Amino acid sequence: PTLTNIRNHALSSTILFRVARCEELPLIRAEIDWKLFQKQIPSYPASDLADELGAHLLQSALRNDPPTEVIRDIIKLYPKSCVNMDSFYAACQHASDDAVQLVMRRTMKARKVEGISWGMLAFLGDARIRLTHAQFLCRCVPEALVDPMHGVFGVSPLDRMVSGAFIHGAYVEWVAKLKLALRTVAETEAAAVAARRHSQNSQSASSPPLFHPFHALVRRLISSDFMGVQFGPLSFINSLTACVESETSDPPFHQVDEKGNLPLHIILQQDCDTNLGVMGERKLLKFLLNANPDSVMTRDSEGKLPVVLALEHGWPVYDIIVNACPSEYKEGVNTAVSSTESATVAGTKTTITAISSSPSPSPSSPLLSNNFKSDESNLTNLTLSLLMLRPLIPIPSSIIS
Repeated sequence: PTLTNIRNHALSSTILFRVARCEELPLIRAEIDWKLFQKQIPSYPASDLADELGAHLLQSALRNDPPTEVIRDIIKLYPKSCVNMDSFYAACQHASDDAVQLVMRRTMKARKVEGISWGMLAFLGDARIRLTHAQFLCRCVPEALVDPMHGVFGVSPLDRMVSGAFIHGAYVEWVAKLKLALRTVAETEAAAVAARRHSQNSQSASSPPLFHPFHALVRRLISSDFMGVQFGPLSFINSLTACVESETSDPPFHQVDEKGNLPLHIILQQDCDTNLGVMGERKLLKFLLNANPDSVMTRDSEGKLPVVLALEHGWPVYDIIVNACPSEYKEGVNTAVSSTESATVAGTKTTITAISSSPSPSPSSPLLSNNFKSDESNLTNLTLSLLMLRPLIPIPSSIIS
């Protein structure tokens, strides 16, 4: 209706209205008299044109990359013109970086005045927000990335991105923004730790840990407070896929941290206490093993294999890891590894098979006490009992798939 009203208005030939019609009649920016446009802004009949907030006028001007003073004049006259995200998107797509930052600040202010509880960072993954503009947002309100109040449905902007449910545009650009968000959170947390130490007059000065984006990604995924599952229990696979597809020169899940740990190790070194559910936990590990098949035989910083870590920390993925091992290792004849490790893997497979056919095996049964003999992993009967405590075996076929 607004565009129709502008087209039929008596002043449709003025520069003010011509800019307002630029979506259907594009203009050449160099031919726009912005000084004259500024003078005509107060005469804009917003109510008559069904553009009471002035949002259409602001967005039309932004599509022509106007001087920042033009943007200021419009927002000053129509402070609600930038309440929704469309004006910011228009600035990101067509205007200068200075204009983007101006609209960003005014949009944040307008949304706060209107009592909109969730912020602009909730849409960080939108393809219309380029990496440079995402940096502006993250620098402006870094703490908002992990604040559920700044996200839709009570999900923080970071968890929304990690969820993989809203991937817009090319993978490369989206993953770059995901890594930016993860780095910003890491740096914000490191700064908070440093500030606490300073306030406590702590003499122990330590440099912040090195940042590894894909290790940070899986840490967030397996956190017990990860809320991205609200957008889909398995949509996080989309995030992992985007990472693999965008980082072909340096595969993300082949990368190790300063201790030599893969992202797979980071997961299995933590006690299994996630929000992903058994199916999600199994899908996650299966994806990482498929992305990096060699990781199943790669030791962590303490020399432990993934299967041992899974047993120690109660991950319901023992069968997945064992089946991913080379066949000669599963048979216990690989001369490159110790006999105790071979026995651990083979014993795990035997135990899983045996327990699958038994309705309720006892944690103290001979089956459990005889099959998991590993001096390296030091698996106690208590650790083995985790096998019974997790809803793992018998495993429904729908979960295995």
